Amino acid sequence: MGEPVSQVFNDRYFYKNEGLEESSYVYLIGNKLKDRWGQLNENEIFSIGELGFGTGLNFLNTLKLWKENKKAGTKLNYVSIEKFPLTKEDIKKSLSNYPSLKNEIDLLILKYPKLIRGFHRINFEKEDISLTLIFQDIDQSLYDLEGSMSLFDAWFLDGFSPKENNEMWTDDVFKNIAKLSHSETTASSFSVASNVKDSLKRNNFNFFRSDGFKNKRHMLEAVSTNSIKKLSNKKKEIAVIGAGISGACLANSLAKRGHKITVFEKEESSNNIPCFVGHPNLSHANTPYSRYLLQSFLFSTNYYLRNCNSSWNRTGVLVLEGFGSLSERLRKISKTLKDKELFREVDNNSFPELDFLKKDLKGFFFSDSGWLHTEKAIKQLLSHKNIRLINEEVLSLISNEPKFKKIATFKNEYIFDEICLCNSYDAKKILGIQGVNKKRGQVTEVSNLDLNLNQPICGKGYITPFDNSRLLIGSTYSEGQSEEIIEEDNKENLELIKEMFNLNLSAVNSYVGFRSTTKDHLPLLGEKEGFYLNLGHGSKGSISSPFCAEILCDVIDGCPIPTDKEVFLSLDPDRFNS
Repeated sequence: MGEPVSQVFNDRYFYKNEGLEESSYVYLIGNKLKDRWGQLNENEIFSIGELGFGTGLNFLNTLKLWKENKKAGTKLNYVSIEKFPLTKEDIKKSLSNYPSLKNEIDLLILKYPKLIRGFHRINFEKEDISLTLIFQDIDQSLYDLEGSMSLFDAWFLDGFSPKENNEMWTDDVFKNIAKLSHSETTASSFSVASNVKDSLKRNNFNFFRSDGFKNKRHMLEAVSTNSIKKLSNKKKEIAVIGAGISGACLANSLAKRGHKITVFEKEESSNNIPCFVGHPNLSHANTPYSRYLLQSFLFSTNYYLRNCNSSWNRTGVLVLEGFGSLSERLRKISKTLKDKELFREVDNNSFPELDFLKKDLKGFFFSDSGWLHTEKAIKQLLSHKNIRLINEEVLSLISNEPKFKKIATFKNEYIFDEICLCNSYDAKKILGIQGVNKKRGQVTEVSNLDLNLNQPICGKGYITPFDNSRLLIGSTYSEGQSEEIIEEDNKENLELIKEMFNLNLSAVNSYVGFRSTTKDHLPLLGEKEGFYLNLGHGSKGSISSPFCAEILCDVIDGCPIPTDKEVFLSLDPDRFNS
């Protein structure tokens, strides 16, 4: 294997057989990582920002060093910006000369995201590492990171040389890096170009030249002169109100970060819908809403695969063309995607076993998606050792920041560090919340006519297998408030399926559930009046809940969030208040 070279910048990623050694010298030793990690306090989070992910060599080298030197209870956040991401195959080929990193390379390749513009969060839970890859240009990425309100401990300045890649080394870049740094933040770089030194100096960094790697005369090491102190981290006692899918995802994600979680649910079972379809309700427009939908879908399919192995059925999901606006949007998306891993176009020949499909069928198949057995998933998520469940209805909340927050039920009072509301429309009873509405949905279980259906099919409605070859169709969406079965709703569901497949099915059972929705179809996510909200997911709750849980965990922990600034602001829980 020769030297990996960027076709965009006509520059080496690293010299053959020297990349790993140089990575250690310039970035790991240059930022004194081993010594600093040894001094971390219990529960402390260390954050690294990198300009230029490239082949992933710096990350993999850091991952290996972290595994060898990690202190119990500490966590590493690694955020890397890359405008021109490599494929899995190119990464493996570029790093083939480094057998000492084989385990780390295999781990990265297993979790490496699709080459889609924007933010991608990858969690290495066993290693206590969170990797955020940002596939977009440097200025936008640094601007988006400001939305997290979190600061970095070290910077790897590893873009291609200033001569070849000037936009990575502008004064604006260093100005944004300074905003994201605290008083003890360090930075290092192979480059000692005068514009790099001048930008560091102008933007609150003291720098000095040290001996360069091998035949290079010098490299740069820098320390921030910012007056902002790094905030301390601690494990918290956190209440999650609501044991539906959004509450269960949040409770589990917080528990895995070491927090002690108490989940309050007024009934023993909070969800009457037996399964959720991983419906890829995507949009082709580049808006906060469309980016939110895409990021939610990408994150949730991996989340359920990792956390709900007994309840997530990764069967794929088929979306039929010609039924509703979704297929039109997917057609437009397919023309713009470079990476065809997100979905593929299919016809009848792709599913010969489904003889009930129309002969001129065309559609889109999402191989990473599937369906979720709701009750099993919630039980599995809430089974973490750091979670306890209390079946009491929450009547009121009291916030006495920064000392404590209190929950009152009809039986007891409880004190917590933080309280998170995931109880759908019921949150309006205990906190002044605007913009959340209650919508009724009814799904219908139908007779199985030996359709040999292994995956959900979506059009105007959907049909999905669940629980030992049973079939479910749905779903209605109405203003009704009745908890009783409505036969007209069953007829509506049956008519949709007849239109899609010309199948005459009969109802054998029905299930009613209620969704909390907002008028802009985005949830309320974030802090309000001293409490955290995670509400209003609507019919997309199974897809959006894992991603929103990840965002809220990062907000609570003071870590970089896995989405852009515009998306995060669009979720503001106060946006409907006049």
